[in-house]
Amino acid sequence: LPTATLGMVGIIENIENSLPISSDIGDSIYLIGEFKPTLGTSLSNYILNKERKGPLPQLDLGLEKKVAEGILQLNQNALLKACIDLSFGGISIAALRMLFATRKIKGACGLRLDLENLQIFSDIQNADLILLGETAHSYLISLHSNDEAQLEEQIKSLGLNFCKLGKFTSEESFIINNIKLPITELEQGWSSGLNQFFQ
Repeated sequence: LPTATLGMVGIIENIENSLPISSDIGDSIYLIGEFKPTLGTSLSNYILNKERKGPLPQLDLGLEKKVAEGILQLNQNALLKACIDLSFGGISIAALRMLFATRKIKGACGLRLDLENLQIFSDIQNADLILLGETAHSYLISLHSNDEAQLEEQIKSLGLNFCKLGKFTSEESFIINNIKLPITELEQGWSSGLNQFFQ
């Protein structure tokens, strides 16, 4: 069946204000917005269960606008280094995409996440839902660790929820709650996932 496609074009008045998804070793990573993940129509649900059904992430256009404008304000105040949303694969995929982009530019590095801090958003206990659940109006941002206090003060003034999740490290591994995952294998799987379809 034909697939509808939306295209958007915008003007960035100052290219230096554009936000990449790559960061630097030592930078901190935060979640900002509302964390209400669902696996229903997620990427992981399709890959693992071959299902394209279930509840969609809740969408609140007013909240989405509030979070987006908040991120724009933080960026205009030169506090952010990188930003990515959680609409494609959830926290784990968003964090890995940031890490892969950082490694491509900066070389050897890793990322350590502590998901215990997510309890301020909800008491979700399902690891699959936390790591792979997709959600609207929720973003990962990174910043220089020296700017944490200023960032948190400004996010509070914007009336947004947030929590610190971790830090980019010089160790070549992806660590979630002290579980170390081999980054080279993850990177290879990400970069060569389509090879099987072109052989």
